Amino acid sequence: MPCCSSASAAAGELGQAGETEAAGMGERKMGIDERILATQQDTAPRLSQAPNWRHRLLGVIYGPANHVRNTLRHMLGQQSIGVCALILRDNPAGDGREVLLVRHSYRPGWCLPGGGLKRGEAPLACLARELREEVGLTLTEPPRLHHIYMQPWYGMIDYPILFEVDGDRGVSGTARMMGGLEILELGWFALDALPAEVDPPVMRRLAEWRGEQPRSERW
Repeated sequence: MPCCSSASAAAGELGQAGETEAAGMGERKMGIDERILATQQDTAPRLSQAPNWRHRLLGVIYGPANHVRNTLRHMLGQQSIGVCALILRDNPAGDGREVLLVRHSYRPGWCLPGGGLKRGEAPLACLARELREEVGLTLTEPPRLHHIYMQPWYGMIDYPILFEVDGDRGVSGTARMMGGLEILELGWFALDALPAEVDPPVMRRLAEWRGEQPRSERW
């Protein structure tokens, strides 16, 4: 599902192939090349890791693999459910609000952090896990339910659940790269200075949050 899809199965298999790559690298796991990227457009630094062959392979197989899997799941009457986090905080400069966005290795555009529910997993538990695994944040207060959406997604119906998370008091820790295969880049961005190529649904969710448009049933 856009912005909250889970590529954990494929990422896990590729991650096993790269475990030896991390040996002897200390804290710099899985060949991560973390660096700060400053641009004229962004009001806060971005963290990124240089893509390697596993990231590129995940980008190639993600779409076809999901289409085959989801088509079979749809034939069996199954549905997809995921969670996304709209994490907003006060700008450290004190001149507005900013949102946390991530850029994936397997799809274009800047998205909201999140992922798919595992079997038997509750939405809030999934949200806490995804924030911890993707961006290194710990959920410390119950988030606010923004809305539940629906959409076609690679051959089946998907239901993204969007939560509003208080980035000042609702999480602890510092957003950081976790060295996995799914996230190539993350950053805090001022709402009036978003990066290029923000995923269109994310722009619609921000417009809903601002009250500029009604909440849609479609993601």
